Amino acid sequence: MYLHFCRCNLPAVADALHSYFSNKLPPHQAYLTEVAKEISRTSRGYVSEADMRDRVRKLSHVVPEWCIVTDNSHHDASKFGSSYGEMGRPPPTMRRLLSRAQPPIVKLNHSLRYNEVRDILCFMVEEN
Repeated sequence: MYLHFCRCNLPAVADALHSYFSNKLPPHQAYLTEVAKEISRTSRGYVSEADMRDRVRKLSHVVPEWCIVTDNSHHDASKFGSSYGEMGRPPPTMRRLLSRAQPPIVKLNHSLRYNEVRDILCFMVEEN
């Protein structure tokens, strides 16, 4: 993973995410597609939106305490338990709402100092 980490330049992706969310009001979250589209549009070199989505996901695996990508594409109806009757299933209208796929969301933890995140990423690059 770390060899590929150097090739996709995650410190630059983190810088771009930090810049993107520094202009937004709390909560610091946005749809992954919007974030990837804006960052790929404003980046110096050409990076496709799909590549940028992958890089943001990789960043969330490397520094999960700072960047999280939620995957809302599926919901477990069993979490409703017996509050919806014997079968533990929500009513049909609720099932229809839950079955709709929701796009992934990027969330940043701004309580963590960005300098620390940047140091972690730069240290990982230096290790390679």
